[in-house]
Amino acid sequence: MTKEQELLYNEHFDELSGASNLEDYSEKDVDRVLNRLFMCLPNNGRFYKYRKAEGVGFDFAYDSLKNGYLWLAPASSMNDDFDTTILFDPEQDIEDVKQYLISHPIEVIQWLFKKSQESGKNLFGATPLDNELFDKAISCYNLETGKLNKNKAVKTLSKYGYSILEINKYLDEIDDLVKNKILSNKDILKQITESFLSFNQKIREMAQLFCVCERYDLDTMWAYYTDNKGFCIEYDFNNVKNLPIEKKRLFISFYKVIYNDNKGRCSFILDIKYFLGGNKDKALLAKANNEMITQLLTKQEKWKEEREWRLFVCNIENKLFADLVTAIYIDNSMIDTDNGRKLLALAKQHNWNVYIRKLNYIGTEHIYENNQN
Repeated sequence: MTKEQELLYNEHFDELSGASNLEDYSEKDVDRVLNRLFMCLPNNGRFYKYRKAEGVGFDFAYDSLKNGYLWLAPASSMNDDFDTTILFDPEQDIEDVKQYLISHPIEVIQWLFKKSQESGKNLFGATPLDNELFDKAISCYNLETGKLNKNKAVKTLSKYGYSILEINKYLDEIDDLVKNKILSNKDILKQITESFLSFNQKIREMAQLFCVCERYDLDTMWAYYTDNKGFCIEYDFNNVKNLPIEKKRLFISFYKVIYNDNKGRCSFILDIKYFLGGNKDKALLAKANNEMITQLLTKQEKWKEEREWRLFVCNIENKLFADLVTAIYIDNSMIDTDNGRKLLALAKQHNWNVYIRKLNYIGTEHIYENNQN
C-alpha cells in the first residue's frame, strides 16, 4: 500500500470498528464506504483464490464458478487452528472484571435492576418492590466512589412518605445487597463474564469468511493449495458496485489480514464498561471493537506469504451469489484433463480470460501465457 492508501484503509477500519449496526447504513453510505475501500485495494481490486485440480476441492470450486457464488466458509473450518481468535487470559479477565465491579457498584446495580424489570423477577426483598422507589434509591450512589450518599437518599425517599427509621433500614438493606450479595456473588460475576470467556468458540462458529490472495503468481500458494497442478480464480471486486444493496452492504466488511506473532493480550474490560453503561458510549464501543477486530484479523507471521484479504460476515447463507470472476489461471498439467476441459469450456461460456501457467524454456520460473479461448 502507498501511504495514501494506508490512510484510506485506516479510515475504513476505524469507521467499521465504530459502527454499532451496518444495517443502519443507507445505500449512499454503503457506496461511500465501498468507494473509499476500492481506492486502497491492491492490484486495482483484483484478488485470487487457489484451487485443486481434482477431488472434492475441485467439485466445490467448479460448482461455485458454474452457479456464480462465493462460498463463505465457517471460521472453524480454516486450516489454521488459531484463525479468528483473540488472545486473552480468562483468570486475569475475571479478576479485572471483579475489581471493576467492586469499584463501580452502581453500574452493576442499574444493570441488574434493568434485567430484573425485563424478567419480572424481584432483585431485592421477598415481596415486589416499587420499581420507582428502588430506582430512586440506587441513583443516590456516587458514580465516582461507589458509595451511597445517605443524606441525598433520605431526602429523596422521604418524599414518598417513609419515616427516617424506615428509610435507613431500607438503605442499609440495599447497601448490604450491593456489598455482600452482589459484588461477592460468583454467579453474578459468572453471568456477566461468561459470554466473553466463551468468545473464541462462539465467534468461530458464527463467523463466515471468504479469503483471497493479493497475487496469482505466488509459487508457495500454488504448491500448498493446488499441489502445483490446479488453478487460480481471479475476482474483480470492482464488480461489487453492480450488486443489489443487500449484497453490497456485506462487502463493506472486507479487511486486510495482519501478520504478527505478538498479538498482545486482549481485555474485555472495555466491553464490560460499554455493556454495563447501557450500550451508550460510542467511543468506548469503537475502541473495544478496534482492539477485538484487530485480534480476529491477526495471524502468525508464518502465514504472511498468503498475502490475504478476507470478507468477514456472520450468520448468513454460505452461498453469496455475486458475479465477480473475470479470469482463470490454470496450470499446464491440468489442460488435457477432464476437469481442465470443463474449466476451459466454462471460461469460454462466461468470456473469462484464461492464462496458462507453465515453466519457461529453461525450467527456472513460471510464466503465465494468455490463452485466447
